[in-house]
Amino acid sequence: MVKCMSCGMKNIGASAIRSALKKVYRFTRGSIFLILVKVWAYFYSVRFLILDDIRIGHMLMMAGYYFKCKEAGRHDPKVLDILVTSSAPVNETFADKIGEQAKLLRSSIIKSLCADAALVWPKNQNVVVMKCVLYDRGVYPHMEPLYHFSKQEMKKGEALIEEMGIPKDGKIICFFARDQAYLNRVDKTRNWDYHSFRNGSLEDYQKMAEHFADQGYWLLRVGAYVDKEINVDHPRIIDYSSKFRSDFGDAFLGVRSSWFIGDLSGITDIYKSMGNGGVICNMGLGDLYLTWRNFISVPMLYQDLSDGKLLSYKESISRNLHLVYRADLLKDRGVQVVYPGSEIMIDVLQEKIQRDKGAWIEASGDLELEQAFWSLYPKDFMGYGTRDPREMSPLSILFLRRYSHLVLN
Repeated sequence: MVKCMSCGMKNIGASAIRSALKKVYRFTRGSIFLILVKVWAYFYSVRFLILDDIRIGHMLMMAGYYFKCKEAGRHDPKVLDILVTSSAPVNETFADKIGEQAKLLRSSIIKSLCADAALVWPKNQNVVVMKCVLYDRGVYPHMEPLYHFSKQEMKKGEALIEEMGIPKDGKIICFFARDQAYLNRVDKTRNWDYHSFRNGSLEDYQKMAEHFADQGYWLLRVGAYVDKEINVDHPRIIDYSSKFRSDFGDAFLGVRSSWFIGDLSGITDIYKSMGNGGVICNMGLGDLYLTWRNFISVPMLYQDLSDGKLLSYKESISRNLHLVYRADLLKDRGVQVVYPGSEIMIDVLQEKIQRDKGAWIEASGDLELEQAFWSLYPKDFMGYGTRDPREMSPLSILFLRRYSHLVLN
């Protein structure tokens, strides 16, 4: 087969021209929009804040951080802040809740113009991309709900609970097994396999759910999009994600449920934002700086591929695994993540329930064990060396007891 080189050169040239024209177009309209905003700001101080509304976690983290900073007096009250989302945000109910506390403009056109202005003039102060900050000593930690439901909304939510067959006094535990379905749905332009080391085990969650359902709790599997339905035949285990899921239901369960247990993902921010507590399983060592005082965390376990042994946390950090966020890079370093089984899930959730009920009894050495874990981190990593242990996200003591040899050796 003979290839026409001239045709190839023409295609490359045409692609380069299209790319250049697109950049000129974005620069032009972004600049014009910014000029118009600055003219407006000359007469009345205004600032457009771009809210990432494609992924629920980013949306709630950005808005939550903004509200906490505002509460701490960090925003100039003389400036009119306008939060901007697309016309169809990832969760309509939470967009409404954010709009109850701030000026919210839902327009894909305006958001696109703001994005262009922020791209071509990133240091301007009038059109700004909102920050996704996970730790800030001045505003974290917090436990109180950021959003509230009206009496009418509560009645709507209770109707959903009744529809699922749950009694009014039923204690609800929501559980979430992370998979690739959500990210593959919201952003089809990327291959998300590199995130796979953070995925959960649905089978282990199902065993955990059966244990607590037998104790009288109602277990709801949550998640906006899931790879597969649960396969459990128990009257108090409900696959909410596959049968009852809605934007409103996702938000309402953040209020109505008693506890949440799941893998770290965007959905976790629902329960953080609504003030509920729970357990985060399989938490990456680099993510443990998240200061969620109403959650307890289960650190990741790393296994050496050469001999199959679990790495001590000292060895894990010495290999800088707290800085690795890709499955392929973990494999290159000769390690893999070992997911906590259902027994650990049961222990840790039971610990959280006992803590919340005031029935938890500390044993001698528990505090020292937790402090020993934190002492393994470099002092310059996320301020670990300068932070009071009480500022840190609580770790599961039962998990640390079980794996104390990995903490102390």
